[in-house]
Amino acid sequence: MQGLLDDLYREVILDHYRSPHGAAELDEATVQVEGFNPLCGDELKLEMRIVEGRIEEVHVGPAGCSLSVASASILAQQLPGKTVAEAVQIKEMFKRVMRGEPWP
Repeated sequence: MQGLLDDLYREVILDHYRSPHGAAELDEATVQVEGFNPLCGDELKLEMRIVEGRIEEVHVGPAGCSLSVASASILAQQLPGKTVAEAVQIKEMFKRVMRGEPWP
């Protein structure tokens, strides 16, 4: 069973890496941030168009390993339609999971 889960995990990661969501740049972004991880060289450009507190569109421009690109793609897939408050909750949940805390 674990082998099947590993294969599925790899397939999902590689699919997002090869065809990332949110690749189209935004004409009118209301938020723009860039990040760089000096430990591994991964870079990320994030743009969002927010209208009345709701995320309308997301662009991610990741450069790095497959996991970094796939993570950005999943983020771009999940955020449109969410409120800014919901996006903050997602960020906080992700940080907890990365610290080894239980999944909510």
